Parts: sequence; C-alpha cells; structure tokens
Amino acid sequence: QCNKLHARYGFTHISSGELMRYEVLEGTDRSNMLGELMKNGKPISNSIVLDVMAQAIVTLAKESTGFIIDGFPLDEEQADEFVNEFGPPSLVLYFNCSNRVLRERLTERNNFDDNAEAISNRFKQWSERTKDVLEKYNAIPINAVKSKEEVFSEIEALLKEKFNLTPQIGDSEEAISSSRKNSECV
Repeated sequence: QCNKLHARYGFTHISSGELMRYEVLEGTDRSNMLGELMKNGKPISNSIVLDVMAQAIVTLAKESTGFIIDGFPLDEEQADEFVNEFGPPSLVLYFNCSNRVLRERLTERNNFDDNAEAISNRFKQWSERTKDVLEKYNAIPINAVKSKEEVFSEIEALLKEKFNLTPQIGDSEEAISSSRKNSECV
C-alpha cells in the first residue's frame, strides 16, 4: 500500500519497524540491545523510538509532500511526544485484520524479528497499548483482510473525501515498480 501511495501521491513512507531494523544493522551497543529486544518481541523504549523517528522525519522533510508513518505510535506517550514535536496527524488509519492473517503476512516477510514468539508478543503489546491512541485520534478502521486492490481503493476514497486529493500519476505497474526503487520507504 505504501509503494502505491508514494507512486500516486508522492508521500514518504516511514516504518518504525524498518527504522529499528536498520538501527540494529549499525553494530553499536544500542543496536545489539535493540536486536535482542526485537527478536523477542519486547517493546523498545519510547525515547529511542522517538529519536530514530525524528531523525528520519527531519532528514526527509524537505523532499516530502507528506508522510505515511506506520507502526507508530504504540502508546499515548509516544503519540503525545510526537504531536509536541511535529504536530497532530492529519489522518489515522487502523488496518483491522485477524491475528491469523497478520501472522501469515509477517512470517512471509522473513525478517529476523518475525518469529512466532516475537509476533505473539507484538500482538499482545499492540492490543494492550494502542486502543487509547486509536480512540484519541479517531482512527478510521480499514478492513485489511480484503484484497490489496480493495484496501487501496478504500484508502484512496478516504484521501479524496478528507483532503480532496487526486493522484499525481497513474497506477501503472511501471510507475509502482519505479516507486519501489526510488521511494524513501524507510
């Protein structure tokens, strides 16, 4: 979905999980600690997550038409600190999907932190900690069990309704493939 949104609207995708995985590759004391936490599906301290997110946003801000931030915030503390630093989100979407389907999709990614124990721990953390954030920012649920095309159509309809956005370019496979190569999906 993020590649399509980048290709059609120019948004920059920032994934908190991917940023943390890149951080693990740095080979520092902090990255070793992060790697262990992530392998076990344990939460990373808010200060580290916010620091890494802020660095990415500041680095990419000049060239971005807007941001898609996924996997963040996990809790109200992260949300409040983010709002204090960058302002409130324009739109919050909640991709509703069964744990079974999510587990299948996560396992297919084949990331080092997508093992059974870590996935179960992340599900538990997510369900315990995000409810208040979703309510506070009036998150709009999206049925993510649908096909990719149906989910994207629903997202586009929301963007048009909320912001009167129209695509900058078409959705040809060539444009989306080019977007995958050129987007700042971090």
